[in-house]
Amino acid sequence: LVTTPWATLWRGLDRLTAARDVTVSLKFRMEEARIHLSEGSRILLANNSMPVTFPMSLHPPHILGLPDAEDGYWFLADRIRAFESPHCNPAFQAVAEMLDFHRTLKGSHWPLYLVDIGAHLGDCCLWAASRWPTGANILAVEMRQDHAANIRRASKLAQHPEGVLQVRATKVVAEADCNQEEVSTVDCFLDHWAPSEVHLVSMYLGNGLELKALHGALKSLRTGRLQGVLVRSTETEVEVFRKFVEEHQL
Repeated sequence: LVTTPWATLWRGLDRLTAARDVTVSLKFRMEEARIHLSEGSRILLANNSMPVTFPMSLHPPHILGLPDAEDGYWFLADRIRAFESPHCNPAFQAVAEMLDFHRTLKGSHWPLYLVDIGAHLGDCCLWAASRWPTGANILAVEMRQDHAANIRRASKLAQHPEGVLQVRATKVVAEADCNQEEVSTVDCFLDHWAPSEVHLVSMYLGNGLELKALHGALKSLRTGRLQGVLVRSTETEVEVFRKFVEEHQL
């Protein structure tokens, strides 16, 4: 039943019966209790965050055993559709929403500048582009060319306004020639991107590479151009990052 002839039938039935759009909202589940926010902040986020709609009818289903099942783009689409969740790290969503709330309190409309390093399939940058199609500038940095291409394709399908989401297929390192495209530092691509300030950089690279990426962001961190960094790591202890902050007096 998962051979190619049947797969075509399942795909057609899926596209006929699936909801045209899937709307997701920011919500904190029990497993996200590690995000240290006060109850007041959680209520504030729940009351002020806006739902985001994904055009899921444009995506074929994930069928185990077929070549397309290995295409993570389709897998991500099905995750969003099945769980009605953007599959974005909730800490990124919470911080971005708080930044948006802060500018609202100030009575201002300055654009949010958000950077997603290690964007993978666009889990967070696609959510942010849909959340603030006219109020943010988002840069996605992903070292795999195929994943970067998938993010661009998904952004086009979501009909994001031109320029709201830029994608770079770049490996982020501690030191590099700023003229290179394939390898770069955070400081290099922020200089190229050229905003006067960046409100949030999210890093999730794996293999302990987040610390190297931070070394490549020291200039922007020291000058205050980079206002906040959210680091996710599966291999580096939190204490290592604390020592980095102390060592460089950030």
